[in-house]
Amino acid sequence: MSYRLVYKHDSKGNCLEGELQTLINAVLNGKPVRILVEDDKRGHSYVFDGQLLFAKEDFVCAQNTSIVSTDQDMDMTLKFKEKCYNWLVIACTKGYLDITRYYLGKNTRVQDKEHTREQHTMKWFVDE
Repeated sequence: MSYRLVYKHDSKGNCLEGELQTLINAVLNGKPVRILVEDDKRGHSYVFDGQLLFAKEDFVCAQNTSIVSTDQDMDMTLKFKEKCYNWLVIACTKGYLDITRYYLGKNTRVQDKEHTREQHTMKWFVDE
């Protein structure tokens, strides 16, 4: 696999690099897409694969349902939380990241983080 950056936008969805139409064309041609979310508020970035991709004439959305919650250990490495939960995520080139969280193996939402919609800078990569 050889992913390359095709589009980057700020947290309001304004283009910073690349062309949205290149990303739209890639989605409409069935290319695999990865999204890098720059989470400045928490001081880290993370990448996930777009499992379900949706393209319109002026935006792209990507859904991922396989992210599991993590925490930082004393040496700052990642570990699973004591009560793990699954993130259901939709990223959009309009700048938003919509997230709902459910405890693993249950149909119970995480109460304090039930549903959020945040604005983030994102990079969209396509497998050529």
